[in-house]
Amino acid sequence: CLLLRAAMGNETSAEANEAAADATAMPGAGAVPTCLKWPHGGRTAYICGSFTQWQKLPMQWRQAGGAAGEWFKIIDLPPGNYQYKFIIDGQWRHDHTAKTVLDNLGNVNN
Repeated sequence: CLLLRAAMGNETSAEANEAAADATAMPGAGAVPTCLKWPHGGRTAYICGSFTQWQKLPMQWRQAGGAAGEWFKIIDLPPGNYQYKFIIDGQWRHDHTAKTVLDNLGNVNN
C-alpha cells in the first residue's frame, strides 16, 4: 500500500483494482480505494470508524514478506478527514505508529 493522505493516516492500495470486489463501497463521487492496515499481529481484526458509523468491518490477513504479516481492509472513501480504530482480539486499539487524534471524549483514535 502506498501513502494516500498523511493527514488521515490512510493509504491507497496498489492492488486496489484487483480487490475492488472485496472493497466496502461508500456512496459518492470521487471515492478513493483506501487501504487501512494493522501491522501489529493478532488473531482477529476489525476496523471501525466515522466512515462506518463505528460499526466493525472484518479485516483480511496477508503475509508481508518474511515471517511478518498484516491485517488490512480496502474501503472506498470520498476525500475527507476520518477517525478510526481497530478491534484486535476483542480489544479496542489504535495504531501507535500512525497519526493519532483525541475525540471529544478523550479517546485516542487514528
